Amino acid sequence: MLYLLRTSPRVRLLIILLCVLAPLAFGAPSLAGKSVPDENSPALEEFRIPIPKGKYTYRFSWNGIPSAESELFVTVENEEKQPYYCFSASARTSKFADLFWKMRANVTAFVDPATGRTLKMKVYDQQNKKVKTTETIFNYNSSEAYYTRWKQGEMKQKTIQLETGTVDPVSFCLSLSSQELQVGDSRRLLVLVQDDPYEVSYTVEKREPVNVAGYQMDALRIQPQFVKIEDKPERKPPKIKVMTLWISESEPHIPLKMQSKTFIGHVTAELVNVEPIAPAADSPKLSKI
Repeated sequence: MLYLLRTSPRVRLLIILLCVLAPLAFGAPSLAGKSVPDENSPALEEFRIPIPKGKYTYRFSWNGIPSAESELFVTVENEEKQPYYCFSASARTSKFADLFWKMRANVTAFVDPATGRTLKMKVYDQQNKKVKTTETIFNYNSSEAYYTRWKQGEMKQKTIQLETGTVDPVSFCLSLSSQELQVGDSRRLLVLVQDDPYEVSYTVEKREPVNVAGYQMDALRIQPQFVKIEDKPERKPPKIKVMTLWISESEPHIPLKMQSKTFIGHVTAELVNVEPIAPAADSPKLSKI
């Protein structure tokens, strides 16, 4: 059963997508140049983008069977008078699922609100007794990403050269939320998922209503395809990872439901609850992540 939760990096990518796009459903206007703050305006009160702080709960299921849950906390940090969005998401398998396969995951991303680009991202990934932590720091001026991985007591570091047009998963999500999309539109771009570059393509397939947390909403269905770019291409064709995403038809486009195919059936992620939260006295800082 829990083979479905070993769909790395698709499960991690699902969590990252939820981490970035979900808050846009609750009051934030469109991004990518339409209502972004001035880069020279560090004061939080000068933001022209409302920050929808809160706790968002998503439920993962396999063929309709509850199998995991994800929580997202949205906060604002002010490191040395420079404001950042902080998206912190976690996911864990249910007690029943733990009997077959135990998964715990955390994603923390700091985003520059002026550009919509991730400055730093850290991912904790536990599958049974195997634990891996990764950190990626982006330097867009030099077109580089500095990647560090901690696994089984060993540390691995490398510098990744970003090809022209490469974006991180967060930037991909924010860009998707603000595009003018119509049925039939297609896109293709490069996305860096931790230290793996992927060619991502998608087409807006159709309009259809979806039920989210008891509400019916008009949605666009798109189907992103992920093809890993190998350093040494093999003779056999590359594997294509497929995800179906339902986003709101109105702008900004936000994810209402996500589904990823597995060996048997599919994994689905849906929003189930939203709660306001009080400001935390000890929220994480960029320098401590």
